[in-house]
Formats: sequence, structure tokens, C-alpha cells
Amino acid sequence: MFLSWLADHAATYTADPLADRQARDWAVRDYRMWLLRDGPARRGRVYVYSVLTALDDFCVRRGLGKADVGREDLPESAPRALAERARIRWLRAVEAHLSPGGRCIALIPYYAGARISEVVRLDTGDVQMSARKGKLRLRQGQRVPRGRHPPQAPQRAAALAG
Repeated sequence: MFLSWLADHAATYTADPLADRQARDWAVRDYRMWLLRDGPARRGRVYVYSVLTALDDFCVRRGLGKADVGREDLPESAPRALAERARIRWLRAVEAHLSPGGRCIALIPYYAGARISEVVRLDTGDVQMSARKGKLRLRQGQRVPRGRHPPQAPQRAAALAG
């Protein structure tokens, strides 16, 4: 798509964008703006980011190096959550089939908002029980070495108590 766009806009550049680094940088910048604003179907930032990555690879393979083009920050994507019906099916399946320990582990992502990687890293020392309260520590690898303590939910406390 870039090469056909470049053929249509070749008169704009004094040097060959496929051979000259500065002309290449200007062409890639113009192409990025065309994708974002002027193209027949305006593209999103994620699409443009992946196109720029592909163009970097193309230019490196041609011996020109990566294009010196600024990139916009990608939007943060929220983690996927279960739909209402799937959530109810999950909770019913957990109640019906699992042992108390399995039920506790299966309910941690739901009631504590834990990631799967945090549940996998759980150890017996991460669950502290007292007569009235339970405390759960979730660790997320190297980034958060000391962990986080999600707020206590009554349902999770009942599951932890067995």
C-alpha cells in the first residue's frame, strides 16, 4: 500500500524515498499523516503503528535503516471481562464442582480482581487467616516485588475460610 501511495505522490519528493534516507523519512511521515487524516478510510493509531513497524522492517531490509518518524502512544486496552451470562455460569460451575481449595483459587480472580499470572504465583504464605479476617497478597513478578493487597470481599473471606 505504501509503494502505491508513493507512486501517486512521487512528484512531491526531489530525491528517491527508496534510496535516500531524508526523502524516506519525509515520505513515511507524509504517509502516516495520510493514513490518519487524509486517506479514504481514516485509520486508527494501532493500525498506523503496525504499518510504521512494517515500513521500518522494509527499510531495514533495503539497507536504509529505520525511518526517523515519531509515533503516537497506543491507547491502553482494558482487560477483557466476562459477559453477564458467562459470569453467572462460571460462578455456578465453581460452586457445583470444585473442592474448597479449588473453589477458593477459582474465585480469587473474580472477587479480588487478580490476573491469571498473579493466581499462578500464589503460595501458601500469601494467604494469611485470622479469626475474623483473611489477607491475600498478590505478586506480579519483577515489576511489583512486594505485591499488592486487594480489598477484602465477604465472599472471598468465606471461600478462604473453607
